[in-house]
Amino acid sequence: MEVGRHARMFAAAGMLLATGEARFRDDFEESFVELQYDPSYHHLNGFAAQLYLRAAAGDPARKRHLRERLRALAAWAREDGSKHPFGWATRYHWGSIGAGFTRSNSFNVKACLEDPAANAADCDQALANVHYALGRNLLQRCYVSGLAGTTRSQTSVFHHWLAALRATPHDFPGMVAGGPNAAPDPNDVSRPGAWPIPVWGYWGDPAFPRDGSTPLDGRYTDNDSWSTNEVSVDWQGSTLYGLYFAQWAARHR
Repeated sequence: MEVGRHARMFAAAGMLLATGEARFRDDFEESFVELQYDPSYHHLNGFAAQLYLRAAAGDPARKRHLRERLRALAAWAREDGSKHPFGWATRYHWGSIGAGFTRSNSFNVKACLEDPAANAADCDQALANVHYALGRNLLQRCYVSGLAGTTRSQTSVFHHWLAALRATPHDFPGMVAGGPNAAPDPNDVSRPGAWPIPVWGYWGDPAFPRDGSTPLDGRYTDNDSWSTNEVSVDWQGSTLYGLYFAQWAARHR
């Protein structure tokens, strides 16, 4: 039920931006769900808010409220980052590297770009997430493949579809690792006897030995996904945005 409201809220914001018709402003209000989490395919209301803020026909009071919520979520990310030994603000679920970028991109980057001087702490938080992915982490590993100048980056992760294709080179540039996961799916196990190729999961992969006693940030995880959509859209897209932000920050700060 709530997912449907998120989708209608997102559609209304897009149509309001595109047409400026008041009826879509009403539709947005009718389907409104408060911003309480990071944007994702489960939480489209975060993306809807970003569209609504760009719509000239949006209600000024609603826009003020959305900006207040985005500032609160940015502060929450900064608080989590301040507690992490490497300043990383993420969600420790499947795809935590991409989740960290989605979080800082949606809240801290937006605040930084709005006023880099007043919101310097948000700029720093967004950059901390970039630094973590590029090697400032427990394993000192770059979680993005193919970047020039890296000495410890992923080069031969197990990717179900790349393994099935016998891809060479195995890791094309720009692949983003899954990242540490606090509660992996119990079924995400290795099956070395699988045919026609072995299957390596979160647990039981001899190339990346880890178990429940391994410190969370030490659980290097690869891109073991059965398809390309989650990796390319949800992980690589948010990572690319974060890297472009870092490039902007290097030139303007």
